[in-house]
Amino acid sequence: MFNPSMFGLTAEQMAAGKEVGNHLRMEIRVHHQEERVEVQHIPITAEDAKEFDMRQAVDRFAEQLAWGHHAMFGMQGKIVDVD
Repeated sequence: MFNPSMFGLTAEQMAAGKEVGNHLRMEIRVHHQEERVEVQHIPITAEDAKEFDMRQAVDRFAEQLAWGHHAMFGMQGKIVDVD
């Protein structure tokens, strides 16, 4: 069972994350030959597209992904901004 406190998350942070999930969906593309995974967040409706700053959402997701890999697996790494 997932316990958010294992990763230092509060109930408020979990609720905020679930709120984002009410407005965005994700698409995960797996490139086996290139050994690469692509994750894209996509607004569910046109109204959601107006409400969300997708650049900020992508930045936050990248930070959370890096933090999660460090916390769970002890991985070191960096975020490379390609734009």
